[in-house]
Amino acid sequence: MSKKKLRVIFGNPHRLPETRDAIEYKFPFSIVDASLVGKPEEKSETKHYIIKTSITGTLAACWGWGYSKPNTDLLKVLFEYSKRNITKKLKDGTLKEKEELWLSTESYPNKCPFDSSRIPDPSQWSFNVQIP
Repeated sequence: MSKKKLRVIFGNPHRLPETRDAIEYKFPFSIVDASLVGKPEEKSETKHYIIKTSITGTLAACWGWGYSKPNTDLLKVLFEYSKRNITKKLKDGTLKEKEELWLSTESYPNKCPFDSSRIPDPSQWSFNVQIP
């Protein structure tokens, strides 16, 4: 059985205005068949998506982050969760044009599981996903 390789390319993330007890970011990204990267069809075959990733104020506080200013470490952690969510949805065929991921104390650990220094800056970052 052959596998298809997709290229996921992120744009610049945007912090959303506070409208509830949460810190929220929009991560725009695009997907194209990896075999088309650098080819004339790349642009016309690229599809655009957005994932909005939110963390409740309570969980952010448990992880040691607050609302006061943009925090690069928190941004990277939310990006890591976003990447993993996108990869899972690509593999199981459920990815939609607009996705939403909600992190709260009910469904995520009370201590941040990631070392943010090992997570790349999400701006213009890309990776490949093998699809069965």
